[in-house]
Amino acid sequence: MLNGERRVRAKPGACAADRIQFIDLYPAAADPQQTDDLSLRRLFCNFLECCLLVVIARAGDSKKDQLQYYSELRNTMNRFRASITAQLSRLEGGAKRDLLRKYACLVAFDFEAAAQLGMWTSFGGLVEQIVNKVWQPGNGDVDRLARWIRCLFSLALSSSVEMAENIVDQVISIAESAKEKPASYPAEELEWIATTTFNRAIDFYCASQDDASRRWAEKAMSLANLGNDDGHLYKLLENKYLGLAWGG
Repeated sequence: MLNGERRVRAKPGACAADRIQFIDLYPAAADPQQTDDLSLRRLFCNFLECCLLVVIARAGDSKKDQLQYYSELRNTMNRFRASITAQLSRLEGGAKRDLLRKYACLVAFDFEAAAQLGMWTSFGGLVEQIVNKVWQPGNGDVDRLARWIRCLFSLALSSSVEMAENIVDQVISIAESAKEKPASYPAEELEWIATTTFNRAIDFYCASQDDASRRWAEKAMSLANLGNDDGHLYKLLENKYLGLAWGG
């Protein structure tokens, strides 16, 4: 730096935010197509801003800075969410699929931000959004959905046990539905979440939380029973379950 020069630290997402402000300066268009195009560009700027904010938040120097960026991310996501429905109703084919992929990505970031901010009541709706937007009729990318769910489940296990259990229920429902489709729920992902769920049941058992232990163990066996391994994992978990000595 030159003598006396001060380095100015740009605000994360400022470039995308400036573009949004520039778009907002456009006069109201008489042409509906032009209005729709500007709205779509605004969505893309919101997407870029969220991506930048999550990167900066993860690398934040202090917890205070991280929480500030995660809060800004959630605000930007709310703006994205408020505008996307109209775009999805008019787009088709690859353009619609691309916007859905962006939406699913941002919902996962929103989930991460909610966890970091301790906003547990937001979790249920976010999981449902991921399920509804990533895995739709004609868009049934169950492999990608399973990878999202693994990330969310891992995050929820360390943040909100209630939400983690809700995700298990979602996986059971998805895996049951996927059995009737050409692409079933990925076997390795199903095995991972079943064994992880059962291990958490054992944690509850060791803590003398019998009701939670039974509930999680039974859900783990339900997951294992949906696998395509001729019932091997289910039998393994069932034997372990039957070997537990429950309290009075």
